[in-house]
Amino acid sequence: MSFLIGVLGLLREFERAAELSRRLLFNYPNNPKRWFGLAEELLHDMKRPSEALDAYRKAVDLEPSNIAFQPGLIKGLSAAGQHDDAIEYAEHLLEDPSRDLGTTRRAHIYEDLGHAFVRAKRWTEAEQAYEHALSLEPTNDPNHRGRVESQLRKLDEFLSHKK
Repeated sequence: MSFLIGVLGLLREFERAAELSRRLLFNYPNNPKRWFGLAEELLHDMKRPSEALDAYRKAVDLEPSNIAFQPGLIKGLSAAGQHDDAIEYAEHLLEDPSRDLGTTRRAHIYEDLGHAFVRAKRWTEAEQAYEHALSLEPTNDPNHRGRVESQLRKLDEFLSHKK
C-alpha cells in the first residue's frame, strides 16, 4: 500500500494518496510511520498545515523516541502559525541531553529553528540559528549547506531593504 501511495504522489494525485493513507490509518491507527507520511503529504504536497500538524503530533506521540519525526513537528507547528511553539519545541530538542541527535540531525533542527524564527519575524535569532546550522555541518552535506546559505542570503537581502 505504501508503494501505491508513493505512486499516487508521483502522479500528483495528492487527494487520493491522502485518502488511502487515512484508510490505512483507520485500520492501523498505531502506525507512526504512516502518520508521519500523511503529515508530509498534507504539509508539502497539499499545503494543509493544520491537518499536517495533527498527523505529526500523532506520529511523535506514538513513537516519541524516533528523532526522525521531531523536525516534522517543528515544521508543522511553524507552518500552522504556531511559531513560538515551534521555537520552544526545537530549543527543547536541542537542549535535551538525553537525545543523541548527532551533528547532522542537530544542524537540520537548527535550520528548522531558523525558519520558525523567520516566520515569527525574529530576524537576528533566525540568522544565528542558520549560522549555527552551518557551523555544525561545514562540509558533510553540500545540499543542506546550500539551502542554509541561501536562507542567510535571502535574510540579508530582506534586512538590507528594510533599512
